[in-house]
Amino acid sequence: MINLITKSDFSTYKYIASSIKNEQSLDQCIQEAQLFDIKKWLGDALLKELCDQLSTSPESLTTLNKTLLDGGEYTYNSNTYTFTGLKACIIYYSIARYVKYDSVKFTMGGIVKKEDIYSQPVDDKT
Repeated sequence: MINLITKSDFSTYKYIASSIKNEQSLDQCIQEAQLFDIKKWLGDALLKELCDQLSTSPESLTTLNKTLLDGGEYTYNSNTYTFTGLKACIIYYSIARYVKYDSVKFTMGGIVKKEDIYSQPVDDKT
């Protein structure tokens, strides 16, 4: 299965450092978010359709699937709804998973780095 988002998509919704050291685990987190979090809402057929269209080329996405990924508006029962899109959902699920792999943790006492069983405060440069 291909990733429905890329690292560059993160900048639109959530900050992630461009120098992340463990980019492979980020790809793994994206895959897990798609398979374990998003798939149950979309179903197998729609997720496969999105992946198939994106694997051919981004231009092959149907208008409805592009709107589903990027967000937009739709009208239902004379009411107009706005939504952020599937990319935003995948990004937030991926970030939640990625934070578990990162050695830097956000705590009530500040940001710390796990180097051993004890945490060390992170310096300002980090």
